[in-house]
Amino acid sequence: MMVCLLAGCSTPSWLCYFPGGVKHLTLVTQPDTNMDRAIAVDLVFITQDLPAQEIGKLGARDYFIRRAQLLRDYPGAMMVRSWELAPEQLVLKADADPPCNLVQTYLFADYATQGDHRATLDGAKAVEVTLGPDDLVVKQ
Repeated sequence: MMVCLLAGCSTPSWLCYFPGGVKHLTLVTQPDTNMDRAIAVDLVFITQDLPAQEIGKLGARDYFIRRAQLLRDYPGAMMVRSWELAPEQLVLKADADPPCNLVQTYLFADYATQGDHRATLDGAKAVEVTLGPDDLVVKQ
């Protein structure tokens, strides 16, 4: 049993004092973001390999269409933080609260234009996302 604990099994929540991943997220929308319309943004923490691989293949449009089903298909493997922002809105250093056993973190922005509008967030504790007219820019 102790071998399992040391060989890569999930960390029990009571041992997870300092989980890795994005802890603070700043979101900045420009005046002409998403053709002057509100935009949905999801920060998605994933704690298992299979959903991380599947979700990593999705563009933002497909992700937002399938989000409810993905949460049902992978209960406990996904944690989602969501915002809906108007043009020229600022969310400054929002607490992201990443989970233990983090495998991957994605950010999706639901633009009306074509494109993936997805970013993979690796290792940074604080991230700034600028939502421009047609796509997002991430500073880690």
